[in-house]
Amino acid sequence: MIHRLAGVTAVIVTGVLVLGGAAGTIAQTQAPAPAPATPAGSEQSVQGKIKAVDASGRVMVLDDGTRLILPSTARVDPEELKPGTMVKVSYQAQSGLNVVTEIEIQK
Repeated sequence: MIHRLAGVTAVIVTGVLVLGGAAGTIAQTQAPAPAPATPAGSEQSVQGKIKAVDASGRVMVLDDGTRLILPSTARVDPEELKPGTMVKVSYQAQSGLNVVTEIEIQK
């Protein structure tokens, strides 16, 4: 009886080694991890056409999907920020939001 348990144990250990090798192969064929998110506070810039502006005039979405927040200190004519307007924007990521630091209306 003891001899038989030793044989079963050997089979289990061999199965684990075979499965462990397969898992290592699978891990090697997976896609690489995505690039890390932009660090908070780093300045970014984007250029595009305004797709939408919310009712407050403080949140706009560009045609590429970039969502931008205008701070309350921004001095921009709300009439210039409307769908279809081309803009060049510099912004910083702050608490998960893209806060505008500079905006240029392109004519």
